[in-house]
Amino acid sequence: MENTKKGVNRYGWKGIPGGIPGGGKTGQRIRSFVVAELVKLKCKDVLDIGCGDGRLCSLISQAGMNIVGFDKSRGIIEAARKAHPSLSFFCIDVEQDTCPVKETSFDAVVSTEVIEHLGKPSKLVEMAQVVLRESGCLIISTPYHGYSKNFLIGLVDKWDSHHTTLWEGGHIKFWSRKTLTRLLNDYDFQILRWGGIGRIPYLWKSMVVIAQKNNVP
Repeated sequence: MENTKKGVNRYGWKGIPGGIPGGGKTGQRIRSFVVAELVKLKCKDVLDIGCGDGRLCSLISQAGMNIVGFDKSRGIIEAARKAHPSLSFFCIDVEQDTCPVKETSFDAVVSTEVIEHLGKPSKLVEMAQVVLRESGCLIISTPYHGYSKNFLIGLVDKWDSHHTTLWEGGHIKFWSRKTLTRLLNDYDFQILRWGGIGRIPYLWKSMVVIAQKNNVP
């Protein structure tokens, strides 16, 4: 039998242990989009869940906001601290760990290209609900899936590679607007708007949702 280890790749980018998701032009566009939304929302205190090497955190800081970054990889957090020593980073697994910050500490929570990797994605939204102030916003980006894109992937027979089944740490959840809306609604968030990033409309590489925490009477 062939050694399956030879056919398994590690998901991510080279540079530090485990790799750093979020590279390339799409990653740059997502970060620019998120920062613009945070500025539009007039946020002051922001939490980045799944911050990677801190590139988005650095841009948020440069835009005049306070930023805290969480990531479950100790190697990535060490790299982030080294690259951005003035910023605050914590090694936190959103699916398992207790949040180390106080409740209602942030105006916004951002999480870019993370939720598709989580076995328990509700934990991310639950943590955001706890740490956000009243009317605070949650911004999530994740690979886009819609009818036109799904049809084209099937037409060119790319579902196997798209599902990244042979990638360690690859995507395990494939979100649509409908399913992500349902998850957010279940945790008392209302959708404000959507955005698409990369390629042409309805064949986007990623989608971004901006949702607001509903006020509790």
